[in-house]
Amino acid sequence: MSGAAISGLEASEQAGTIQLDTLRRVADALKCDVVYALVPRAGSLESTVTKRAEAMARLELARVDTTMQLEDQSGEPSADDVAFEELAVHLRDDR
Repeated sequence: MSGAAISGLEASEQAGTIQLDTLRRVADALKCDVVYALVPRAGSLESTVTKRAEAMARLELARVDTTMQLEDQSGEPSADDVAFEELAVHLRDDR
């Protein structure tokens, strides 16, 4: 590769406009592999997944609760807590 081509690649990388295909070609020329990863900004991936599962469980149980209230079938608060925990764990583990 010419010096101008390398400068162009470095400039596009710095600007955040380099394409994955270009990175793969450069890596191949250097006998390297491109590793592409998404890393949570805060906390671990596990905590991110757990928080998302809990949010989804809250939303789903709120829908069920609304329907039950309309039918005058409200449940016990302790049963609601158990249902929340079970649903959140199921959603978290069902990746």
